[in-house]
Amino acid sequence: YRSCEQAVFNCAQFGRSQDFLDLLIAMGQAENQFLQSPKFSADRAQPVGKLSAGWLSVIAEDSSNFRLGISLAAQFGPLDPKTNNDRRRWSSIRSHWLPLDATGFRFEKGERGINVGLDQSAAGLDLQRAAIEIMHRRFLAMNRGATIDPKSSFKCVPLQLYQPHLGANWEDVAAFLNYETNDAKILAIARAVMAINFAHAQPGEKSTSEIATSDGTKSLFGVLRLALPTTTIRMRNGTVHKVQCDATVFKRLAAGDVSGAFQLAARKLSNAGLRPKMSLAFGDPSLGVRLASAMAFGLNAHTYTRLTMTIIADSEEAQTRESVAVSNELQ
Repeated sequence: YRSCEQAVFNCAQFGRSQDFLDLLIAMGQAENQFLQSPKFSADRAQPVGKLSAGWLSVIAEDSSNFRLGISLAAQFGPLDPKTNNDRRRWSSIRSHWLPLDATGFRFEKGERGINVGLDQSAAGLDLQRAAIEIMHRRFLAMNRGATIDPKSSFKCVPLQLYQPHLGANWEDVAAFLNYETNDAKILAIARAVMAINFAHAQPGEKSTSEIATSDGTKSLFGVLRLALPTTTIRMRNGTVHKVQCDATVFKRLAAGDVSGAFQLAARKLSNAGLRPKMSLAFGDPSLGVRLASAMAFGLNAHTYTRLTMTIIADSEEAQTRESVAVSNELQ
């Protein structure tokens, strides 16, 4: 309460962009506190209501921390294959922290107060563990038949951005993999903005960040990310590839098996007509876990195209592919 009060005071007195972001962060932290005492908070507290998309332009900052936070928060997708409840059919990523009722403005309540369930598996965790939990829940939904398009048999991660431009750039993800970002700040920003109506968000200024990374790092991430698609992969020439998602790729990665996850991912891409330039990849368990958590960030369309062009071999390169070993030292 005191943090919220101080943030409101700063907004009124100074009105700086950081002051308004601090206010949203304080409100997000208050929501987290409500879940610590679900019975006490049930009749005394409410979640942050829906905020207009205009908040994004007010609080925007040019940093990887901010863009990664937005790319995590601005996602939604189905958790059930068939249900009359649109709230669960199209559930925002916020549902992995807060149990909300059908209106989205109140907590879902049960006999013991706020009805915290299995879907709220990210609550109380740090960013890395929370991101992995989100992906586990989404893969469970996928394996139950949840899909973005009920009329299609295409299997993909049931999680997509409200707006394509809200996704992260490769440079932002590279900074995360290099531990050049602040996990606590990314999570705080993500939780702060989850109440924003991203469906009406307008494109802002482009990133100016430049992160030095090896081609091997980019290729490794690209192969893994494209093998865990949230949609079909469209090439510049108009060709569309449907990579059937396999949760085993993610499970191996989260378990620290970089080599096993990469081999399976490369095979999935090759089966879909996308032959990676890399044939081998290695890394210690900590790299695998970091890569697994990075899969939770939404990527913008330009980044998907860049990753595809980076990792896919053309007909001549396919005959002379080189094996590339990627160590945990991300240069």
